[in-house]
Amino acid sequence: MKKLILISLLALFAFNSNLSAQVYYTYDGDDFNVYLGCNDNSEVQTVQFTDAAKTKWIAFSIVGQPTTYNDGFRYTVKDGQGKKFYVDYYDSDEIDVVNVSTGDTWTLHRRQ
Repeated sequence: MKKLILISLLALFAFNSNLSAQVYYTYDGDDFNVYLGCNDNSEVQTVQFTDAAKTKWIAFSIVGQPTTYNDGFRYTVKDGQGKKFYVDYYDSDEIDVVNVSTGDTWTLHRRQ
């Protein structure tokens, strides 16, 4: 019985040591909100937008690699219907979201 407990504890320790923390940021706007889930290296792994009523989160796909510039970065994401948007991070307190087709731009502010 002691061996089983020891093996279980060792397995649990090994499993936990391989886990990495996920950091997330939520940005609020007048028309919708955006959620960015990042890994330990602050690389965006998950992008979600709310619907217009702000009651449901919708996953968007990240397209390609981010473009970096100065202290910022730009991710291209697309919704389930293929519409593409830029998520432009240039300041820790806000992001711009740009509809690639229309050029419409929204500035969202980081939730505190």
